[in-house]
Amino acid sequence: MRHKELFPTLFLVLFLGCTWTHRLQIKDSEVALLNQKLSGKTAEVKFKNTQPQEIKVIEISTVQILYEDSISSKKLSKPLHQVESITLRDYGKGALQGSLLGAAGGFTSGFLFANLIMSEEDRLDWGLLIPLVFGARGMLLGGVTGLIVGSMSGSKETYVFENHQRVGQTR
Repeated sequence: MRHKELFPTLFLVLFLGCTWTHRLQIKDSEVALLNQKLSGKTAEVKFKNTQPQEIKVIEISTVQILYEDSISSKKLSKPLHQVESITLRDYGKGALQGSLLGAAGGFTSGFLFANLIMSEEDRLDWGLLIPLVFGARGMLLGGVTGLIVGSMSGSKETYVFENHQRVGQTR
């Protein structure tokens, strides 16, 4: 990859954030774990044949999802077989991941940049000191930039429901 393509790629990775997808069957054990993660939190839910919508999850059972609509603040429920996916966005986790990724990228960029601009005489005199200083500065700048971008975009966890089959219902 060329140097011109490296920075836009790194920026896109930081901006888009990290995403995890979990595929779930509708079982008591998985629903209980999902309840622990999602109860009381705002999530983006994709119901079948609708656009994703922001809701506050109250409770999930193997049969239904009980939630509070973010617009009307009414408590509603829908059968769980109508839920395609639930996406939870964690801004704190995104900030941590962004800062770590930015720091790693910044250190690498600073270190490589210093090696590119150093003369052979500087390398003999200073060894790795100058590249390490440039790397540390790049790490600080990249870490702060990654922290800001990561906290704005967040880290997404998506739960996709695979087993919607119930007696008398088809997918």
